[in-house]
Amino acid sequence: MQCLLHWRYALNEDQQVRGIGSWSVEEDARLKALVTVHGCKWALVARSMPGRVAKQCRERYLNHLDPKLQRGPWTPEEEQVLLRLCEGQNRQWAEICRQLPGRSYNDVKNRYNLIQRRLKRASKKAAAAAAGAGGGALSNAEEEGPGSPYGSAHGEGSSSDQPPSGGGGGAQGAAFGSLG
Repeated sequence: MQCLLHWRYALNEDQQVRGIGSWSVEEDARLKALVTVHGCKWALVARSMPGRVAKQCRERYLNHLDPKLQRGPWTPEEEQVLLRLCEGQNRQWAEICRQLPGRSYNDVKNRYNLIQRRLKRASKKAAAAAAGAGGGALSNAEEEGPGSPYGSAHGEGSSSDQPPSGGGGGAQGAAFGSLG
């Protein structure tokens, strides 16, 4: 729908498209000035912004140009509030955004997704570290048991002149057994 509106309003008499793509510094300055005159009446603002529709003007202003926006780094307290609100309000971004003054809708949503990616990555690393550190990982000989092609730690396949497989090698020894 936004694309259709954009094409409808962005085409001039010469059938040339204006105002598509990234916002220029001049457009940003003009948008700020129009908002001071018209307020948040986005249809009126968009009429004075050739090639831009009301939704584009609204999103650009509220997510990037609003002087009330906080641009600094997120504090740990803000992140905790965000996570608590996401659990309680089931990711209703508009409601959550109202509870975090100075943060835009996009900032809130992007920060939540970043936190979730970091938590997922950390849990994968922790799981990999636990598996690699011998936290339940058995050597091939221990997994297969006696009679397997790998032998066992205490019987078949080990001779008296070689140490038992899986002994004394730390995490690598536990995972790969003795190769000697």
